[in-house]
Amino acid sequence: MIRVLSFAASLAVLAIAAPAAAETVKQMFERYGLIGTFALDCSRPADGGNFYFVNRVLDDNTVQRDRMSGPSTRDFIALLDRAEELQPNEIRVGGNQDGSPVEGIWRIGPEGMAVWQATQNKSTVVQDGKIVGTNNKFPFLNRCVARAAAAPAPAVRPAAETVKQVLERYRMVGTFAYDCEQPAGGDNMYFVNRLVDDNNAQFDQMNGPTGRAAAILVTATEAIGPAKVRIKGTMDDAPVDIVWEIAKEGIRLFEFRFKGEVRMRDGKHPRTGNEVDFLNRCKTP
Repeated sequence: MIRVLSFAASLAVLAIAAPAAAETVKQMFERYGLIGTFALDCSRPADGGNFYFVNRVLDDNTVQRDRMSGPSTRDFIALLDRAEELQPNEIRVGGNQDGSPVEGIWRIGPEGMAVWQATQNKSTVVQDGKIVGTNNKFPFLNRCVARAAAAPAPAVRPAAETVKQVLERYRMVGTFAYDCEQPAGGDNMYFVNRLVDDNNAQFDQMNGPTGRAAAILVTATEAIGPAKVRIKGTMDDAPVDIVWEIAKEGIRLFEFRFKGEVRMRDGKHPRTGNEVDFLNRCKTP
């Protein structure tokens, strides 16, 4: 069992070599030929029985995916900001669809792709290639030539959530500790997360009733999956980038970057490989 002693101490303890740069979302989609239009039947126009899926690049790490049920009728927008190769011709993608977190596993063939697994807002909608509730196979989507593409509506980005909205939605405001029944101490750090205003928060790490080991001033947040939140800001006037993993009863440090250097990733101690403990959400007296 390992506990995070302090952010300041972790700078020395958790130093590891930075990994090689991963592919961007754009590079992953381009490598697998996933930019463009896909449909069950590219020879027919888009309609309610022949949806068109239009994938286009917004920037290096964002692809917009529109489902079209008519030449100019868009049913929904998915903004995909994560892509990871699981094995050859199989990738995991994630992002949000009309403001709700989505994640999927796609299987890719020479002529197109199929959704093997998909979740929206933590609910599974496709499992093992079948649509949940119907047991029907998710259809293989053929890669259409440009002339057959449905005309999507202009690209749009939904309004970004404020820091306050993200932290409240993931229940990250309040006090967290390994043991909420015991006082704060060296082996039982307390994290006190409070809002400053709509777009600023402060995370204090307490090693005693009045002893503060570190303070993070949070200026940006991003939901990066159904159970992970990235926060960015400063610690000791230096840039910090942290991913927190969210569970029903609390949170844990999953990834930690300080001054641009990776100090922890995948929720494990870099030297021992031991899992980092979850911090319990403490009840307000």
